[in-house]
Amino acid sequence: MAGAARLIAGEKVPPRRWLGVGLGLLGIVVLADPLGQDWRASGILAGYILLLLASLSWALAIFHTRRHVWHLTPLQALPWQMLLASVLLTVFAAVFEPAGHIVPRGDVLLPLIYLGVFAGPAASWPSTSVARALPTVVTSLGFLAVPAIGLVISTLFLGETVTPALISGGLLIALGLVLVITARQR
Repeated sequence: MAGAARLIAGEKVPPRRWLGVGLGLLGIVVLADPLGQDWRASGILAGYILLLLASLSWALAIFHTRRHVWHLTPLQALPWQMLLASVLLTVFAAVFEPAGHIVPRGDVLLPLIYLGVFAGPAASWPSTSVARALPTVVTSLGFLAVPAIGLVISTLFLGETVTPALISGGLLIALGLVLVITARQR
């Protein structure tokens, strides 16, 4: 992301931000623990590829949000974005999960309605606003804090085992984030 911000968008990326990005990415590698995985196990490689594609998609979304010429505010565009996403996801689900179905019961539909009407928009609006306001590198590394915070929460509330990789990966991400945020542009 830092390279794209520098090469394509012409954003100045101070050396301290490059170091922060490197530490943040190293933290993600430590958390993912690729050397500790059984690569012959079913789904491991596909899972890592999907994670990388999701990361690339998010990076492209941040980059696009930063460079897009906005005619509406993120809050005004949000209903249309959610509607388009709902239609596309419904079509993809019908094509790629033909045997799948949603049971029209309250315990199934209520969480979907909550996600589509409240939780999805409540997360999309601020993330889009942040991506528009902050430099690309700061935004992308800032969002790396999300999985780190998720790991802390899962440790506290779900009994996730605290491992050296969990601690060192989280610390690397936090240090990278501090470097990126505190770097001054000249």
